[in-house]
Amino acid sequence: MDHSMLPEPLNTELANLMDELQRPPSGDELAGGWQPALKTRWADWFVVLRNNLEAGEETPPGWGILRAMDFDGVSDTPLAKRASRIGRLVDEWKSAR
Repeated sequence: MDHSMLPEPLNTELANLMDELQRPPSGDELAGGWQPALKTRWADWFVVLRNNLEAGEETPPGWGILRAMDFDGVSDTPLAKRASRIGRLVDEWKSAR
């Protein structure tokens, strides 16, 4: 699938995050609360988000990503902070369209 509809840096940041979420948790991630099933669930969520963004469908606000990760107990981790930054990029892109 061509993901060129999404602007840079959103396209690259989202692809990199999705790749990271598909890898087994590192020692630091495990210590931060990331388990394999949690990373898989978030990887799947970001696939749906990307597909919906590209299709022009409604998506949840990006600012909610960190809040949702807080419920999962991982909001203080570097991976969650990257996801939150991508959420801000999503919101900026959506508001500019």
